[in-house]
Amino acid sequence: MYFINGVEYKCPIPNSRYLKLGDGFFTTIKYFNGRLLLLDWHIDRLIYTAKRLLFIKFNPDVVYQDILSFSKNKNNGIIKITISNIISNDFVVSINNRSLLYTLSFTKIPKYYSKWYLNGITLGISPIKLCHNSFLAGLKHTNRLEQLLIYSYIKSTNVDEVIVLDINKNIIECCNSNIFWRKGNIVYTPLLTYAGVSGIMRRLIIKLLPKFNYVLKEVFASLEEIVNSEEVFITNSLILIISVNKINNYYFHSKLLFKILSKYFKEINFI
Repeated sequence: MYFINGVEYKCPIPNSRYLKLGDGFFTTIKYFNGRLLLLDWHIDRLIYTAKRLLFIKFNPDVVYQDILSFSKNKNNGIIKITISNIISNDFVVSINNRSLLYTLSFTKIPKYYSKWYLNGITLGISPIKLCHNSFLAGLKHTNRLEQLLIYSYIKSTNVDEVIVLDINKNIIECCNSNIFWRKGNIVYTPLLTYAGVSGIMRRLIIKLLPKFNYVLKEVFASLEEIVNSEEVFITNSLILIISVNKINNYYFHSKLLFKILSKYFKEINFI
């Protein structure tokens, strides 16, 4: 079931530029124990992305109210909101005279996320590299062919996730998550100047680090730098934080910061 501009549909509307051209953007929100986690930050992300992608008719108040309505009486799960343009002028009239599609969908949280959280994960290295595009860097847009190829590669291996590099062989992110690594009290995460998605949990981790006496550095870094670190973890809005046990043949035994942040997330009822 989909919730499109306040109306329920059984399938996505085909007449959108999102489906035809990838002309859209989205965010995924964790719904947990009756709460939409970091909803205001997700709305901020949509506002910022709409401005960057020239969606001048984007109305965050409408989206906010639609999300609240759609989330009522839901169990724990994932709410995805996708914003896209409409192609046909005739179609605009049939969905409340709005020129944008606000599509919401609900799915269950994958069961393997809890296994990842408890046991940690193994990372590989994606052979598919991200191209540079400073106009789209940081945005969660719907033109995701690179991620689809990366995801297909993961399915052909025995790893849980992969580190994704850019064309200069700098670490950018993982397929569906941001990545951090720690050396002492310094925590590193990739600069997203030319590629990658700036995640909501990435933003939260960056904000929290000073609270726990850690220093953040956003860097252009090669694989050699991450494999020489003490601790590695990945983040996104759904998994929150997952510890990395192994990257190829390199093992990471410390979970110090992972445990600190996990304890904090439990205290604020995010986990």
